[in-house]
Amino acid sequence: MANPTNREELKQFCLRKLGKPVIEINVADEQLEDRIDDALKMYHDFHYDGIERVIIQHQLTQTDIDNKYITMSDSVISIERILDLNTGSSSEILFDAEYHMNWDTLYSFNSTPASLQHYVATKENVNLINELLNGKKPLRYRRHTDKLHIDMDWSDISVDDYIVIQAYQIIDPASYTQVWADRWLRDYTTELFREQWGHNLSKYSGVQMPGGVTFNGSEILSEAQTRLRELEEELRNTYEEPPTFYMG
Repeated sequence: MANPTNREELKQFCLRKLGKPVIEINVADEQLEDRIDDALKMYHDFHYDGIERVIIQHQLTQTDIDNKYITMSDSVISIERILDLNTGSSSEILFDAEYHMNWDTLYSFNSTPASLQHYVATKENVNLINELLNGKKPLRYRRHTDKLHIDMDWSDISVDDYIVIQAYQIIDPASYTQVWADRWLRDYTTELFREQWGHNLSKYSGVQMPGGVTFNGSEILSEAQTRLRELEEELRNTYEEPPTFYMG
């Protein structure tokens, strides 16, 4: 069979790696489903291919203003920063994203090297002034509450204003089926299945199975846990991105 493209195909792929159908894998389907959830959780939390950087345009409602926080989707795991596009405040218009978009367009008509250097220097100077006068709005976000708190004066904004949020969200394998074929995810799921199998058999250590086969549950469990530690170390050392954002 080709690479897995859905949850069931991943399950069967991992069972075949463990010996099915030649060997009976003594794990209930409910246990297999739980282990797949565990593997996806680890994948989304630490693997750079499990998340993506997105720009979320949120139109404020009266509920947001009353609550003084924005409710985020369950798929959002962290917030990097926000960029307020409201141009209603004259004190911040020079540092507004919409203003800079127009400003960048005007500068693009002049492409001489000297002008480009002046442009870069000017941009850095404007950013410095913005940091000194306005600063960044402090953010507080926790993934399990799905609430993005922005410590600002909410009376300065209005209903239907936009706030642009730069965030990281999980890549849904139901929409992007290539996730199921990821090599690390397949290996990790297989070892979770093996670990569960070892747990199930450990209480029957030394018991002879039909056909005269004897399984050592403790040995299966030990091998799986050793391999899981190796895969988790590989994940953290090879596939994890530096934590440069607000973790949820």
